[in-house]
Amino acid sequence: MSHDRAFLDNVVTQTIASEGEGMWKEYAGGYSDWQRVKSSGKSEAAAARRGQKSEGRAKRGPAGPAPAKAGLGFKEERELAELPAKIDLLEREQSQITAQLADTTLYRDQPERVKQLNQRYAALEAELASALARWEQLEAKR
Repeated sequence: MSHDRAFLDNVVTQTIASEGEGMWKEYAGGYSDWQRVKSSGKSEAAAARRGQKSEGRAKRGPAGPAPAKAGLGFKEERELAELPAKIDLLEREQSQITAQLADTTLYRDQPERVKQLNQRYAALEAELASALARWEQLEAKR
């Protein structure tokens, strides 16, 4: 675990902080972002939390069930579990093509193969971008 705030600010994309009384809240960004939000709206957040609690009790009653959290379904969980392997496979194929394109004899001996490799590289780039975007989507939904 690192306590280097500059490092954490550079790598952390979300912060989950205790708001007291058993309440947790997710903030976008790192520690400094959380501090900035916290210092700018400290009294507003406390008032909103108090209002939210009493409003929630009025709607649900004293022993009402908590609202269901929208999470990942079975298929999405499975897709999320498979994405890292898919991304790794795409990146490996991309690096193999890069190595082939770095060979100067390929351009002299098989110029038509160069075009095929460039097309496949572009397709891999698009697939990789799509897979990474989907991974971010699923992680955010989790």
